[in-house]
This record gives sequence, C-alpha cells and structure tokens, in this order.
Amino acid sequence: MKRSLLALALSGAFSAMSWSSTTITDHSVWITTDADAEHLISKHGAKIFPSVINNYRSIVAKLDAKQLASLTSHMHHEKNRCGGYMVHSSLAEAKLKAEMPLARQEFEKPTISHQDIVTPLIAMIEPNHIVDTIEILSNFTNRFYTTSTGIEGSNWLLERWQQEIEGVDYASARQITHQDYPQKSVEVTLVGKTHPEQIVVIGGHLDSTVGSLTTEGTIAPGADDDASGIATVTETLRLMIASGVQPDKTIKFYGYAAEEVGLRGSQDIANTLKNNGEQVISVLQLDMTNHQGSAHDITFLTDYTDSNLTEFLTELLDEYASEISYDFDQCGYACSDHASWHSADFSAAMPAESLFADTNSNLHSEADTLENSDPTALHASKFVKLAIAYLVETSLESSSTVIELEAGEAVENLESYYGEEQFFTFESQSEGKVTIEVSGPRNGDADLYVKYEDSVSSTNFDCRPFLNGSNEVCVLDKPAGIFNIMLKGYRNFDQTKILVDFEAAERTEYEGDFELDMDFGNKNPDGQAKVKLSWNYDTEDYFIIKRNGTNVGATELDSYVDEFEFDETIDVEYQVCTSSGICSEKRDYHFTKPLIKA
Repeated sequence: MKRSLLALALSGAFSAMSWSSTTITDHSVWITTDADAEHLISKHGAKIFPSVINNYRSIVAKLDAKQLASLTSHMHHEKNRCGGYMVHSSLAEAKLKAEMPLARQEFEKPTISHQDIVTPLIAMIEPNHIVDTIEILSNFTNRFYTTSTGIEGSNWLLERWQQEIEGVDYASARQITHQDYPQKSVEVTLVGKTHPEQIVVIGGHLDSTVGSLTTEGTIAPGADDDASGIATVTETLRLMIASGVQPDKTIKFYGYAAEEVGLRGSQDIANTLKNNGEQVISVLQLDMTNHQGSAHDITFLTDYTDSNLTEFLTELLDEYASEISYDFDQCGYACSDHASWHSADFSAAMPAESLFADTNSNLHSEADTLENSDPTALHASKFVKLAIAYLVETSLESSSTVIELEAGEAVENLESYYGEEQFFTFESQSEGKVTIEVSGPRNGDADLYVKYEDSVSSTNFDCRPFLNGSNEVCVLDKPAGIFNIMLKGYRNFDQTKILVDFEAAERTEYEGDFELDMDFGNKNPDGQAKVKLSWNYDTEDYFIIKRNGTNVGATELDSYVDEFEFDETIDVEYQVCTSSGICSEKRDYHFTKPLIKA
C-alpha cells in the first residue's frame, strides 16, 4: 500500500536528524560570474583573476565558501538574479566554464509525430497534484542545502518519486551524494527500450533560500522558487508513467541540490555525465513555473541555451497548446541549472514564468508561498503541457513514414485528410537547383513545406508557396544535402502527385571577393516573387543587395530575402557588396517553370 504524501514528509525528519548540526566544509571555492558583477563579488572578499581568460562576459574568482549564501542574497537584491554565479572545484574547471558560449545551435529537432500520445496525456493533467506537491515542499521550514530540513526535503522527494514508478520494471530512483554539503539530488531513470544510451533530461532544483541568513529554523518556503518546478516535473513523471509507453531513449528526471549557491548539484551531475561520455540529447530546466508575472504565459531564455532546442519547444506549443502565448528574454550568467548543462556542452533550454523584469518579487523571502503565486496551479499546468510534449517527442522515435524521392520519378495518387501530414525526403549528391512540384485537382488543397538540412514542420520551413489548391512549386539552389518535405492537408485532397527535378550547378571558380548562395525562390500566380540569398563574409560594414545592378536592400546580417513583383518568367542577376565596395560573385536566378493558377 502506498503511504500518503504527508506520511512521506514526516518520515524524512528522522533520517535527517543526524545531520542537524552539519555545515558546509570551510574552504575556498572557485567561482565564475558575469564581468558586470566584479564589484559585487569583491564586497564578499573574492580574489579576482581578471587575466585568466580573454572573455569580456565572464570573470574567474576565488571566494570563501562561507560567503556563498550572502553572495546569492546580494546577487538577488542588486542584480535581480537567482544565483548568477557558478561554483567550481578547481581553477582549471573555472577557466573552462568561463569560456562557455552565450548560445548553442546543435540540437537536432525531431519530427513532431506523436499526437496520439501527447494529446490524451495533456487532457490528463491534474492541477491539484501540482498544488499538493508545492504545499508539502513549502511546508518544510526551509530546503537549504546545509540544513536538516533541506535533507528532509530531498528524502521526501525520493520517496514521492518512488511512489510514481512503483511496479515499473524499466524505472528506478536514487539519491546522488555531493561533496562538502549534506543535501542530495534526486534522480529517476526511465531506461530507453531501443536507444538506452541516448538520454533526455528534465529537472528543477529542490533547495530554497532567503539568502545569507538561511540556517536551521529560517523560514524559506520557496513555493515558486522552486517547489513549483519540482511539482511540474513530478506531474510530468506521473503522466509519462500513466502513458504505459516505455520511451525509446532513456529519460532522467532530476531534483537538483544546492542550486541557490552556485548550481552545485546540477554541475556535479552534468559534469559526471560528460566525463563518462554519456549521450545527453537535450535538457529542459523548470525553475519557477507558477507565477504569471508578464502578459504572456511562458518566456523562453535565449542566453546560455540551445536556440534549436528553444525553437523546437515553441513548435511544440504551436502544435499541442496554441492557446499558450510566449516571448523571449535573457536572464544573465548562471541564473539556473540549465547553465550547468550548457557549460558541459549539452543542449539545454529553459522556459520561465515571466520576463526577467517581471520576476516574482516574493522569491528568496518568507512570502514565497503558494498563496502569493497561483493557488490553483493553472499557470504551472501550462508548463506541464510543454514538458510532456517535450519528453514524448524527444524520447520516442518518429512514427511518421518518410518516403524517399528520386529525381524525375513522380510519386502519384497521394491522398490525405484535413490536417494530416505526409513526409518525404530528397538527397542531392552535388550542388544544384532542386525543384519540388506538387500537382493535383483544384478541389483539393495540399500545402507544400520544404526544409533543407533540418526537420520540416508547419512552423519550420525554407519554402512554403501559400497557394490555393494542390498545385505548388518550391525551387531551392543548395549544396549537396537533404531536403525534408511535408504535404499537409489544408483541405482533403486525392489524385495528387509530387515530383522532384534536380539540375546540377555548372559553377567554375567564382569571380568576386566572396561566394553568394541562392537558398530558395518561389513565385505565385499573382506575380509575387521571393528569393533568399546568403553569404559568408566577415566585415564591420553593412551589405548592399543588388538586383540587375540596382540597389534593392541593405542588411547587417549574412542573408537577405528579396521580395518583388514579376509578372513574367523571372530572370534576374544578384550581387551583394559591402558598404566599402567589396562585392560577391554575381549569381543568376531563373524561374522558368510556370505555375498553375488555382
């Protein structure tokens, strides 16, 4: 028989009593933080090493470990940051972590294809379960990483998660011991069925603080920061088990210890997995999910995250919870545990409950209670929708059949219903022009989407003609690679075919100071044309785009989409020049295949 949640909370107290007088080991630690926090850490006696790295964003310093809690408080009040620094065991590690990039773009987005699993699970979300978990965690006096109640909180979470996985033979739970402090992290593992070596991660931090004065007896409920994140992870774990589906890839759920004092628990875990050569595919961090501080619902952080993973998460919302609004922001150096994974070279993302400027004003205080966020947990439920979609779509193999296309060989008699998606792929062996044509009766409507070297979806594409009926064409001029193609029924369609034509490029050594690529082009029957250009040339100048020798645009980026009206066959010449007169090669663009007007 499963014990009640209250019984679990009480049982942890006895195992923690022996730790009641335990304090962190007195020693100095290495930290990294933003360069703009140098004056702040100096006030805490930090010895700063400004010449250690050549990086304007980060600095390395040495600090007495006893100053960490007060530094956290100071960071919160002066910089409005949660944490804002990372703790390291050596100078070498600190130097390495200080050099981490601001962003990555390495996550390989899978095809969204598990609507039959995700949609029913979203309907099973129980906000009351989230409320229960937040209430129990926030009823601990505090969950600080050195206190007896901080230890009890970890013990309770272990038993709570053990309840959820009881009787599941591919699931296990454990605590992870860390050096120098008694609080343990908690881990649940769902072993993958076909690719157990590939790991998908989700987590939040289990500790709480009110800053430098957090000791035995200090009230630090931490309902939003971060009992709400742990409750969101817990509900997502319940749903994943309730699905009855063993993931193809391994999933790890984490409750991290000691986040509030330098992301220490998550760093131990991320660094261990990296040092062991583990294949971590992606990481989702849930830190504060139950206080809607901004007009929109979810804010995706763009610093110290993987932009591809963040984009994939927005696509999941568009697909499964389009009623949830979102925006983007930055939170600064090491503001939560996603930075630990990012610094270990893994793809991580963090959806937050508000913009940085709208952060919950009650965090790190006695007022961080459930009543002062969302007592119904409806806001946190939005994050559960995202989290369960993330776990299903990243841990299960794509269920969509992908048809491989050959140049000049049509696939005919395609049919589909409204909203149904069909996937194709074409691989070119050399640079050239790829023409993808869909044709069918006018009473149907098959929408064409094409994406080069990335997964294709209704929100991720290079070419989308936006025409009525089932007669659409995409033309892309690209290097050798894979073209992912999707047909989606805007209306039911049948008797439709898809044909790919490939024309190899006949290019000699380019004449110009740099190469110019033509990524794609399309034209609709009303004469609206669109051509995308890209190039790779480093300069502090801006770029001028010339069409047939005439300036048609300017940009500071390394790509440009030219939109214009052209009633006849398109036959234009492009060149891109810097403002100082350095010019690319000239490229001709021809669009000779007529379109059928629907």
